[in-house]
Amino acid sequence: MWVRKIKMEWVYRLMLEPKRLWKRYLIGNVVFFYHIFKFYRLKRRTEKYYTKQNNTFFKQ
Repeated sequence: MWVRKIKMEWVYRLMLEPKRLWKRYLIGNVVFFYHIFKFYRLKRRTEKYYTKQNNTFFKQ
């Protein structure tokens, strides 16, 4: 199926059963990306802290 090849099967499934899947895909994806954003923001803050202390904990 071409939809699987382009990694958009979730859109196809959402179109087939919108009442059942809208929370899972639309709200769930927003929450997931929020957590990713929060994680990287925290990581960046800790990197700044450790580089200011001349600690090589996060330096690559």
